[in-house]
Amino acid sequence: MMHGDFSRVSFQPEKDFLRVLQLQGRPLLEADANEQTAILLHYLRALAADILGPSAAIDDDAFRISRANNQLLIHPGVLYVDGVRVVNAGRPQTGGGRGPIRFDEQPYIPPDTNAAMTGALVYLDVFERSVFPAEDPSYTEPALDGTATSLRSRLVWQVKTEPNRPPNHTFPGTPNTALKEWAGWVELWQPPDRGTLTVRLQAGGGAGAAACTVPPDAAFRGLYNQLYRVEVHTGGDWQTATFKWSCENGAQVLAVQPLEAGAPVSAVVAPQHPHTVDWPLWGKGTWVEILTADVLRTGSPGQLTQISAPAQRNGQITLADTPDAAVVMLRRWDTAFDQARRDRLTRADDNAAKLEGGKWLPLEHGIEVQFARATVYRSGDYWLLPSRTATDDLLWDRDASGAYIAQLPHGVQHHYAPLALLQDDGSVVNLRLVLKRGNLF
Repeated sequence: MMHGDFSRVSFQPEKDFLRVLQLQGRPLLEADANEQTAILLHYLRALAADILGPSAAIDDDAFRISRANNQLLIHPGVLYVDGVRVVNAGRPQTGGGRGPIRFDEQPYIPPDTNAAMTGALVYLDVFERSVFPAEDPSYTEPALDGTATSLRSRLVWQVKTEPNRPPNHTFPGTPNTALKEWAGWVELWQPPDRGTLTVRLQAGGGAGAAACTVPPDAAFRGLYNQLYRVEVHTGGDWQTATFKWSCENGAQVLAVQPLEAGAPVSAVVAPQHPHTVDWPLWGKGTWVEILTADVLRTGSPGQLTQISAPAQRNGQITLADTPDAAVVMLRRWDTAFDQARRDRLTRADDNAAKLEGGKWLPLEHGIEVQFARATVYRSGDYWLLPSRTATDDLLWDRDASGAYIAQLPHGVQHHYAPLALLQDDGSVVNLRLVLKRGNLF
């Protein structure tokens, strides 16, 4: 599940639920409606994957890779990846129709991404991200003064090149070899074991108990139901990766007024709707993530900094660091580095917390987390921890002894498809399965 003001994420495909049935006279939870949408979407994507296979282009040109003037070109069309429908609209042509786009013209590719031109695999990476009204206010109701009644999700697709090869793989090889060894390529980008997280609750007296036991007085000590989000900020192994956390699933964002043409980027930003801002949440010392247009477009992590001065009468906020580019919005995080605590989080060079695999790390209200000593933690991967005051507990799976179970990341799930091989002689070898529209059987 993406960032957003949700109570919990209840969809679990392994439970084989078919639909959600509402009962009369009962409260309506957003989690139920979201689960129904997730059930239907999962079913439709599974159906498409069963029919079309792991990936399939719907016509000859869809996501075809070609070369011209030392540039990679991506041709328009529709391609399915694990049942997910991906559309490259292409570039409008002068005489009508749509033509290919250059590699660096992709709508969601990071601006500093360079394409290998020979001796590389070309593949498609597809994932989903949230779109807040601060980024795209077109779906909000003006009569409600811009209040967000819901969020939207967006499908992000990125054509990439991979010059490295998995261990014991033949490269560049033939199309048959590349497709046969495709699973090994996917494990390069999305390893099946890319780090786990486990949780525990401290006893009321302070330090937590051993990982395999649950003290009788261990409890969540917060006053409100929360959806905690623990998210990898900078990827790496258990010694180098960093993370950040939020008690509201990263839902607190602040839209920033756009800069006037030619205005320099400044550490002073002004909210678009200052009268709607809950200012105590944005006080001095608050850690925020700077979300620029490129960060939002590509789904990459943003620059972390602190608010160095509280809001002025004009609503302006001063950041401790000057942003790298114009700010679209700020996202608030609850990561804190309390120097008074012996078990405090350790601040890394990127201003996130060191992941420190194998060590119990405190969040708040008795919640502690521990990352496994894994070799890969991927930027953007996250875990959700719903807390409930009615039970003084977390909604987190336990084993037969009652201990919390270590879990793989809850997301972000990426989907990959092979597109082409770039041979050493400069030729492009197609790897797509092409199906003719209307002639699938």
